[in-house]
Amino acid sequence: MTQEFPPGAHPLQSAVLTFETEYEGRRSRRMSEVAIRLLLTPEAPVSWELATAAGDDVRLPRDDEIVGFGTDGAAGAFADASGWDVLADRYRRYLDEEDDDAGETLDEGYLRTTDEVTSGDLVSFLTEGDGTLPVWLGRSRTGDPVSVVVVTDWLPGLRLLGAADVSSG
Repeated sequence: MTQEFPPGAHPLQSAVLTFETEYEGRRSRRMSEVAIRLLLTPEAPVSWELATAAGDDVRLPRDDEIVGFGTDGAAGAFADASGWDVLADRYRRYLDEEDDDAGETLDEGYLRTTDEVTSGDLVSFLTEGDGTLPVWLGRSRTGDPVSVVVVTDWLPGLRLLGAADVSSG
């Protein structure tokens, strides 16, 4: 992403959708993590925009395309760019070489690596599949970034709410 964020500890939150399905006459309850949010400040966003990388132009995709990040491993991550090389190498060592000193499992589907020099982290999360995932940037009334949301599963009728939507119910 081209947007820079304030340094500090920022919580990672997930939105979970619970629903019932039926397959071959059997009903079951399913939970799906549908979005991951990096909360930069507790302030509610008043506007949303697609988060872009250098060279992205949100005017260029055709109707069946989206701007976002691509994954072929059903995973994404938030990382401190200042320590990217170290963080990515530690992530690879933790997963590929099973080097327990390179990272840690935080919860099912969440891994973290840390660069001790910069105190930066990389936290990865699972998505519901491969492809391109949209990333949304929420902004405050003053235009400052307040949160980043990755949509990790398809949600019919998804609408990102701003402060006016939340306060009016």
